[in-house]
Amino acid sequence: MSKDSKSDKISVVLLCAGSGKRLRPLSLLTPKPLVPLGSTTSLLKLVHDISNRYCSLVEQVVIVLGYAAVPYLKDLQRVCERLPVRVDIVVDSRLRGTAGHLRTVLSYVDTKYMLLINGDIVLDDRSYENIMRSVANAMSEETELLIFYAKKPIRFGVIKYDSNYNVVEWLEKPLVDVVAGIYLLNKDVVSKLLRKGENLVNMNDLVKLACERGVKVKAAQISGLVEDIGVVEDYLRIITTLSEDYLR
Repeated sequence: MSKDSKSDKISVVLLCAGSGKRLRPLSLLTPKPLVPLGSTTSLLKLVHDISNRYCSLVEQVVIVLGYAAVPYLKDLQRVCERLPVRVDIVVDSRLRGTAGHLRTVLSYVDTKYMLLINGDIVLDDRSYENIMRSVANAMSEETELLIFYAKKPIRFGVIKYDSNYNVVEWLEKPLVDVVAGIYLLNKDVVSKLLRKGENLVNMNDLVKLACERGVKVKAAQISGLVEDIGVVEDYLRIITTLSEDYLR
């Protein structure tokens, strides 16, 4: 494929290298994105959906594994070999945060843009359509870093008060904009940022540096289902509320 034809495509990077401490004991011996979710896993669901639905847009998928990955590599490779999109599996056992793992990923990405997705995320059809439409718009506008967010209720009531501490409003579990763990990144821009910030570990550090450097950073809302299996409570809620058909 020529370099020009690749300019309209993206690489999808699925980050699955964390130790999953908040999901233990379920993730004690298993990478969090490979913990069973119905008859599938969050990682397998993501890679299947993206590869089969968006093969015209996606040039490649890069899966970054780390903690407890070795026993699962052969089976995962066999699954990925049958997909219509090239899948590269990278093992980076160093626990160094999202921005840290980007340093490893960059050498495998051969497109201008990459869509970074945390591997423990669960999405529905509406979310995928939302994300891919925003990706296309961002690329046409030459956005350099796009942060996806979702509206989620916080678990507590919130009060508002004036300068004299008189309560003026009570909001019961209001909706707030939360980072969805999905980002569209311009590869060249990110490479330059990582060279500037040698000690960057977390994604918020990378975004902060990008804003300081005048990078074109924008946000896009996902209006469909966006869940993650970060903690046991969320995992149990997901497997009990989502349909069996969805979790195949």
